[in-house]
Amino acid sequence: MQEFKAIMLRNGTMDAAYIEIPFDVEAEYGAKRVKVIAHFNGVKYQGSLVRMKTVCHIIGIPKVIRSQMNVNFGDEISVTIEKDTTR
Repeated sequence: MQEFKAIMLRNGTMDAAYIEIPFDVEAEYGAKRVKVIAHFNGVKYQGSLVRMKTVCHIIGIPKVIRSQMNVNFGDEISVTIEKDTTR
């Protein structure tokens, strides 16, 4: 399990958010795309760590999750990530 703080970033001018993953995902999990269970400020989300023409891996944060966290683009959030072995 990885725990860290991250800044919630905005994808261009879209109402879409993501965070950058601050560790080497391929070295940690042995894959380029990894399904994970993430907790953003304690709110659970199942998603994937991916590279989308980005320098590092990222994970998107859906609007419904952002609403539950009551945060905005540019805010720092607490993140916990673990590999999802159930899917």
